[in-house]
Amino acid sequence: MKNEKILVIKHGAFGDFIHQLELMKSIRKAHKTADITLVTAKAQEKLALSSGYFDNIVIDNRTYKVSDWYRIIKKTIVDGNFDIIYNLQGSKRVVKKYLPLARFLSNHNLVIRYPRKDEDSNFKEVIFYKKYPFSMGKKETKPYNLEIEAEDLSFCKLSKDIENILPQNPFVLLIPGCSMGHDYKRWSPQNYGNLAKQLDNDGIKTVIIGTSAEKENIEKIIDICPSAISLMDKTLMTDLPPIGKKALVSVGNDTGPTHFVSISKANVIALFGPQTAHAQDKSPNVVNFVGKTSINDISVDEVKKACMKYKNNL
Repeated sequence: MKNEKILVIKHGAFGDFIHQLELMKSIRKAHKTADITLVTAKAQEKLALSSGYFDNIVIDNRTYKVSDWYRIIKKTIVDGNFDIIYNLQGSKRVVKKYLPLARFLSNHNLVIRYPRKDEDSNFKEVIFYKKYPFSMGKKETKPYNLEIEAEDLSFCKLSKDIENILPQNPFVLLIPGCSMGHDYKRWSPQNYGNLAKQLDNDGIKTVIIGTSAEKENIEKIIDICPSAISLMDKTLMTDLPPIGKKALVSVGNDTGPTHFVSISKANVIALFGPQTAHAQDKSPNVVNFVGKTSINDISVDEVKKACMKYKNNL
């Protein structure tokens, strides 16, 4: 008996991707012996492989090149002849273009499951029965329940190189980055620097993570607080939850790495502007601050006070 063939579609951005890890883990548990392929963006490839949930990764560059459309729709979705497709990507690109074209080009039935949160099920299952080539197929929709597995991020291991750099004494992790073009999500580097300096005065070191895209801002933080430890471009995504667990608390903007640390159940102080206040994490390990008119309305003093509560609880 052949193993099931499962396709999972989820691109990103990173924050969106990590919030679906729980579903990905649940899909793997529900289809233990299946051959599972993930279609995702290049930025998520390493994390997806580290999770152990997938056997194959197909990179979707999301361009409008004919060669990419052919590779994803025809060579992957159609020729893959999957038993089930889990579409975790709610974008119009997938829902309105990829899957309808796949339905039209396929010579086999397509079983597609879409996440749905309601009182009847957590997915809806749509089956397109193919009667003859180059048709859209007869459609049947029914609820589908997937047993949800809580994500514990046990696949995330701290590398030895990073472990040797981290302070032995209590420290606070700073996550000052955000997506390009989303400066309204960025608490200023001056604020992060002043927070690091005040914490240092109270005997608490700070560790900064980020990439070279944040180099200028990280350098501003270091200028204000030279004792802060920069891990710029030194960490893997799988390092972040374990670092967060070792820290007293992590302070970060509304960005993927902050959310990644928060789902590991580590302590997090998340900073939001009014534009993204709806994205607050209500988990008990997360404290949210929302600026009234801007993220920079959040004061250094109130964030520092929140950090000190974790020291006092040691």
